[in-house]
Amino acid sequence: TLNDTLPDGLSYVNDSLTIDGTDSTDPITAINLNTIAPNTTSTIKFTANVNSNPTTGDKYTNSATLSYTFKSPDNTDLSSSVSSTNSIYSNSVVITPTISISDKSSNAIEHVVAVGNTVQYTISVKNTSL
Repeated sequence: TLNDTLPDGLSYVNDSLTIDGTDSTDPITAINLNTIAPNTTSTIKFTANVNSNPTTGDKYTNSATLSYTFKSPDNTDLSSSVSSTNSIYSNSVVITPTISISDKSSNAIEHVVAVGNTVQYTISVKNTSL
């Protein structure tokens, strides 16, 4: 299950979620993913509106956590989780971070948004097992 927590000032655009190109009605706080085969990637995309300036500092920090289960060599189910963050900046500062969650804003400057812009987040989950 993938849980994405949008920062204050951003809001999820209803019905904008896609999983591997297919529309999904899952809430972004409980995105259900099918089994991801070894060495393949699942791509999750959704759009968020920028409603207000960041409440702290000059950036919005998005956070995603994937909780998953896998089989050990002795066929025991094991569970774990992994998290990642992504920051975009208000239009008062321009910085381009290197990250694993990507965003595409409606602003002409990459990774910079203003109130009234939209942001499309892309989260890639890759199974790196053999």
